[in-house]
Amino acid sequence: MTRACNCQANFQKDHFALRSFQAHVISCLLAEIERRAALLGNSDPIRILDAGCGRGDLISELMHILRERGKLAGRCELYGFIATDRMAGKTTSCDDLVESLKARHPEVGWRGRIRLVPSGGPWPFEDRYFDITISSQVLEHSRQLGWYFEQCYRVLRRSGIGLHCFEASEMSRAIRIFPSLAAGSGLVDSGNDRPGSDGICQVIPSWKRVLDIGERVGFKVSPRYNGCLLRRKLSGDSTAYRYSRSLFDNFAIRLLALWSPVTLISEKVQRDS
Repeated sequence: MTRACNCQANFQKDHFALRSFQAHVISCLLAEIERRAALLGNSDPIRILDAGCGRGDLISELMHILRERGKLAGRCELYGFIATDRMAGKTTSCDDLVESLKARHPEVGWRGRIRLVPSGGPWPFEDRYFDITISSQVLEHSRQLGWYFEQCYRVLRRSGIGLHCFEASEMSRAIRIFPSLAAGSGLVDSGNDRPGSDGICQVIPSWKRVLDIGERVGFKVSPRYNGCLLRRKLSGDSTAYRYSRSLFDNFAIRLLALWSPVTLISEKVQRDS
C-alpha cells in the first residue's frame, strides 16, 4: 500500500513538473515573440518552428495562450516537424498529428505546416524562413548536434533565435548518484513514446558543449531565462507569463543543470553567406 502511494505521489510530482516546464517554455516564447515583434514592425508574420514537435502539445498550448492574450496572436504562424526513426520504424506519416491539431485548432491549415523529416535529413523548409525555432527536450536525442544547429541556422532569419530546453549530462551524472532527483524533475518522457523519437541512440551533451557547438556554427549563445526557471522551480509556479531578463542566468544554469532541464538561447547574429 505504501509503495502504491509513493508511486502515485511521484507520478503527481512528475505530472506537475511536466506542466510547469511547458509553462516555462511558453514563457520564454512569449518574451521572444514580443521582442521579435518590436524588431519586425507591425505587419510581418512571426513564424515559429517546433523542431521535433511530438504530439503537438506545445504548439496547441501556445495557440491557446496567444489567442487568450489577443496581442500578436494574428501575426504568429506555428509550424512543426517530426523526425522519422529509421531504426525503430515508428513514424511513417504525420497524418495523426495533423488531424489532432485540426480538431483543436480548425482555423489553421495544418497540412501545410506539419512536415515529416528523415533522420539526419535537411529540414524541409526554406532558408531564412523562421523567426524562432524551438527544441524542447529534443537535443538529448540528437545524434549530430552540429548538423542540428546548422539546420537551425539555415532556416532562421537574420537576428532570429533558437530556444533550446534540454536535460544536460550534468543531471544524468547527478541522478546516478542521487536517484531521488529524478522524481519531480519533469523528465517523465524518455522520448520513446514520442512520434519519431529515437530511444535507441540517446546522447546527452553537457550544456557547455551545446553552447560551444552553437557558437561554432555562428550563433551567439546565452543562458537566458534560467534565472526565471530557477525561481519557478523554487516557487512551484506552473503559469505561463512573459519572462524578463535576469542578472542570475549564468549562476542559475549551473545550479539547474544538476536537477532540471536547462535553457539556452542561440541568436543568429552573423550575416548570411
